[in-house]
Amino acid sequence: NVLGPVANPEDTQQIAELCLNYFNADRCYYCELIGQDAVIRRDSTRGSLSSVAGTYPLSAFPIFKSVVDGEKPFVVEDVHSTHLLDEPLQKLCASLEIISFIDVPVIKKGQPVGILCITQKTARKWRQKEIELAKEIADRFWMVAERIRIEEELMQELTKKEILIKEVHHRIKNNFSSLLSILKIQSKMITSEQGLQVINQSMGLVESIK
Repeated sequence: NVLGPVANPEDTQQIAELCLNYFNADRCYYCELIGQDAVIRRDSTRGSLSSVAGTYPLSAFPIFKSVVDGEKPFVVEDVHSTHLLDEPLQKLCASLEIISFIDVPVIKKGQPVGILCITQKTARKWRQKEIELAKEIADRFWMVAERIRIEEELMQELTKKEILIKEVHHRIKNNFSSLLSILKIQSKMITSEQGLQVINQSMGLVESIK
């Protein structure tokens, strides 16, 4: 089972590498669909293929729109002979050394959230078993990516709260310093021993809190 060794992966890189090796493909990556962008945080490649990691506007890659709109695996065995791609898209795929591929959309609550891409730089006839497995792996990619996204959001919230606490602490400290200064001034104006004792006690309390 290709998914067995990645029950709790640190990130999507583990899954991409296992996917690449299992399918004996040339490139494997997962696109997170965020707003109008496709975000590829990292990919796994074979040989001298360059990385495609980065952020791309969906409008620049009509193939992603086709995959999302179809809501099912988009399989091309040979970009040179397929009728599924128009000529400009065929040329784009060829320039990226993508001759054959499986693109699997991930749909959650009726909304597209990601696309798993497994590509080959040569023509290939994909088996139905491979397509079904790719669907399982795509869902696993989403689970890991979603966990990472939630953890990042929690860390951002924690950082914001830490900054807020430090700011509040700084203001309170300044307020106590101001109060202490006022008490010191008043202590110089008081002549009674009892009044001076009260002021000194107050100053000691402020110092201990400060």
